[in-house]
Amino acid sequence: MGHDLVVVVPGLMGSVLRDDQREVWNRSAPSVWAGLTHHREMLHLLRLPEGIGDGEPEGPHRLEPCGLVQGWHVLPGLWAGAGYHRLLRRLSRLPAPQRVVAFAYDWRLSVAHNAAKLAVRVQRELERWRSEPGEHEAKVTLVCHSMGGLIAATFAAGVGREITRRVITIGTPFSGSVKAVRAFTGHLAPAVPRLNDTLAELASSFPSVADLLPTYRCVRGDDGRKRLDQVDVPTLTGRVRWRPRPWQGEGPASGGPTMIHFGGRRQPTDLSLTFDATGVTYHPDLPDLDVSALAGDGTVAPFSCLPAGHDSTDKATYWPVRHSGLQSDPRVLDHLVDAVNGIDLGAALGPEPELSLTLPEVVRPGVPCPIHVTADVEDLPLRLHIEDLHGRPLGPPTALRLAGDGYHAAPVLPGGVWHVSVRTSGISPATEVGDIVVAAG
Repeated sequence: MGHDLVVVVPGLMGSVLRDDQREVWNRSAPSVWAGLTHHREMLHLLRLPEGIGDGEPEGPHRLEPCGLVQGWHVLPGLWAGAGYHRLLRRLSRLPAPQRVVAFAYDWRLSVAHNAAKLAVRVQRELERWRSEPGEHEAKVTLVCHSMGGLIAATFAAGVGREITRRVITIGTPFSGSVKAVRAFTGHLAPAVPRLNDTLAELASSFPSVADLLPTYRCVRGDDGRKRLDQVDVPTLTGRVRWRPRPWQGEGPASGGPTMIHFGGRRQPTDLSLTFDATGVTYHPDLPDLDVSALAGDGTVAPFSCLPAGHDSTDKATYWPVRHSGLQSDPRVLDHLVDAVNGIDLGAALGPEPELSLTLPEVVRPGVPCPIHVTADVEDLPLRLHIEDLHGRPLGPPTALRLAGDGYHAAPVLPGGVWHVSVRTSGISPATEVGDIVVAAG
């Protein structure tokens, strides 16, 4: 029996970028911290010129993608991810692992631009793979994280329709994310004003972030909810070129590739916004849509994990995991491998405790970092783990106890980039939820 080509398409910031002399973007803890402490240099290296649209930069703005980021990568407040080492390692255990290909791309550029790049790469790799004995009828399975799902969906709905067997998306914001509004309006890291302004300037130069703006009716007003392009949002209108989103299409199409969607749930997530003369306010709900049981992954709303045309979130599979860790969570990877192999997922997992984590993305060093955890099971044995990006712990794990509306902690973090996680203790299988916190300023 033949095997399909498997192409991994990472999310925003998930590809290593370099210029002629050095790696400009990678995951190493020293390079992340250097980028934060010398943010003007990072801005100069990553920032794109105005008016680039769907094009490609030239001269000093041009960067070459040269592989997937393996470990934690973070621009504080904007985006964070656990890297792709676990995902790639798991896929390497598939039959015929030489069919697994990683597609690196310049994540600053538009979805349309990178979908065209993906088409060239897939067609070349599929021709190579079909030349192998017994693989002449192979098609492609696309495994995509976050924005990578938008790139893959654009390709699969167009030139890739006939050669794509399935598209598997993990936390892909098909209808956008309110966090992209925060990027344009300067609300990513309010605790550190200088860093906040830098991030807003940087993100506003990326066509990719504009592609992540919400397309659903997220703006609340006295006359109901409206889309962003129907209102004038301060500091946003006039800076964004509104355009059709080809990855939305007209919903699930018969005869096209199989679409499989995974997402996160139970994590506090901005779903809507209001604005007035004083500025923009963000809300974790939608007035006329009850999504309280799902909430989202901290970045992507539960309904945004599905393309247009779906009438219910039951068409996706959700786990209580924050956006930054979805692509490396063992439960997600179990189902992902089944999906790649074409196995009926069914009811593969029994119920596990589900945790919801609230924490700031940016704090000042030496100031308590408020952490709040809720669970659907009472009196869970929970422990707080704080590690640097190399996995070295900042002291021993701390036991959390139920108090009032959940489990609370307020550790004091020194300057740096920290992975903060809460895990069950003494329960098999263990349950974990975590994210990146940057202590800067």
